[in-house]
Amino acid sequence: MIYLVFSARFGDPIPEDCGSYDAMLEKISAEKLPVHVMHVMSFEDPIAAGMCEKLDDFAKSKGCVAAQSVSMAVDIVPQGVSKGYGVKVLKEKLGYNCVACIGDAMNDYGMLLEADV
Repeated sequence: MIYLVFSARFGDPIPEDCGSYDAMLEKISAEKLPVHVMHVMSFEDPIAAGMCEKLDDFAKSKGCVAAQSVSMAVDIVPQGVSKGYGVKVLKEKLGYNCVACIGDAMNDYGMLLEADV
């Protein structure tokens, strides 16, 4: 199954079974839906190294980055969008000079680099 997730009124995700990858792409194109993140999940746990390399290459070809979030999932987001950037903005905009962060996966790497503790 291929799922497309839309934001509901209060931001809760509502999954919709599109049936196939092509049908999902068609729906995104036809309805001009913005895509902010892709979560690629595999029934293999952990995702094979070759699959991660392919997803990384795909992400780079679209101006995005890929990072493994859990052992069976990879997140693809636009370049510059990350938890690390969020921490950087919090520090700059709110004047925080000491921020602690805790992470457990590769999508936390940038955030941990920005952390002071």
